[in-house]
Amino acid sequence: MTPRETGGRYGPAMSRLPITRAAERSGRSPSGRGRPGVADFLLAGLLAYFSISNPPSASRFSGSATVAVFYGITAVCCTAIALRRLHPVASVCAIGAALTGHLVVSDEVSILALVSCLLAAETTQSRMRRPWSLVLLALVYVGVVPAAYHAGALIDPQVAGDFVNRMLIPNVTGWALVSVAALIGASRRRARGRVEQALERAAILQAQQDTERRLAVAQERQRIARDVHDLLGHSLSVIGMQAAGARAVLASDPDAADTALAVIGETSRRAVDEVRALVDVLRADEDRAPAGSGATASAARPS
Repeated sequence: MTPRETGGRYGPAMSRLPITRAAERSGRSPSGRGRPGVADFLLAGLLAYFSISNPPSASRFSGSATVAVFYGITAVCCTAIALRRLHPVASVCAIGAALTGHLVVSDEVSILALVSCLLAAETTQSRMRRPWSLVLLALVYVGVVPAAYHAGALIDPQVAGDFVNRMLIPNVTGWALVSVAALIGASRRRARGRVEQALERAAILQAQQDTERRLAVAQERQRIARDVHDLLGHSLSVIGMQAAGARAVLASDPDAADTALAVIGETSRRAVDEVRALVDVLRADEDRAPAGSGATASAARPS
């Protein structure tokens, strides 16, 4: 058995099995709490800009006091929108409290109130678990009623007409918008759940591959140990017999003794080469293991 034959026999078997690591790209940490989203910060900034640029004109208090309170409400809503992935329950509660103050100080239904209400409804279904998702979504539906009343009061009675046009239509419209936002949130939650299930299956598959690789390496090491034992045992037996024969014929037949000594030398050199080849295979596998682990870790690191 030559070193090249030994490397061809053990090299492929001792190589690492391919392992695929799935990176967490769903935007959620292992604890289940999301990371702040860039889109939420951009939306909060745009909403703050448009809200500050267009303060409410109709209110129950003086103009300066209303504007100051409205700026505070804007700050609370925009902060809650920006951090709704980190603290969904607290964000929805803060938006609800701020919009309640908005209804108190202003007679208008602003863009701030509309967008914040829809995002709160979406957050209840995309970022919360029951019973919080159902309780807070029900509160959002309840909050639509006074907002619809304010919106209906702003309509000209000659244009609006009866109660149906002034109350029922604004309420149904508001509930429909909230329902659409809630359905979008539920759809996003299901999509994120599918991604997390795929990541979990990938992690299980990777663990199985790790186990199979370790078992394959252990089996190959045991096989190499048996081969080394057999090789050394056979070589030492040959050397022992040739040495005994050379000693027996050394005085009567020097040529036969010289041949036996040559066989001993050749056998010992061949045994040393075979053992060195087997050890080189083991060392090559140990060198590939840390390199493969580093490459896999770098590939699994999310960008």
